[in-house]
Amino acid sequence: MGKFHPRLSLSSVCTFAWSLDEDLRLWDDLGVDYVAVALPTMDAVGLDAAVTALQGSGARIGNLIGVSPFALDKPAGWSQHYGRMDDYVGAAKAVGAEALLFTTGPSGTLRWEEAASAFAEAFGPILAAAAKVGLPLGLENTGALRYDNGFVTTLADTVDLARSLGATVCVETWNCFM
Repeated sequence: MGKFHPRLSLSSVCTFAWSLDEDLRLWDDLGVDYVAVALPTMDAVGLDAAVTALQGSGARIGNLIGVSPFALDKPAGWSQHYGRMDDYVGAAKAVGAEALLFTTGPSGTLRWEEAASAFAEAFGPILAAAAKVGLPLGLENTGALRYDNGFVTTLADTVDLARSLGATVCVETWNCFM
């Protein structure tokens, strides 16, 4: 590893249909040693196995990233996700990730302001868990055609929401200037 510029990272979102093993081989072949890893890629092999593989890969983990599991207009179902979200915080810490990132997930029937408030409430426990272990938690903006992944589609709105939560921001450059 080590052929890429040290400030450039490659995300497994680019190879979303691939397995973690395929990603690891690609990163090694390309000389990529700074990566971002999609949580579904890790879940596909099991979180513990993925953590072990990443720890042994020699790669520096910039972040783990996923889509919020919360149906923001259905707060009664939020509690079923907190255990898994705690697992993600632990996995991010275990692989030395610099941050744990999420899109907001869909707003459902909520208006933007209502969805932002619901997101803040739903994510409160995850923000607290991440802060407890010194792990930055960040938000990523979503493309306007992918409301299934998130309701925050502009960089400005992402920054505003993240600031209100004490979270960081991951800029999705493909969509943020559209």
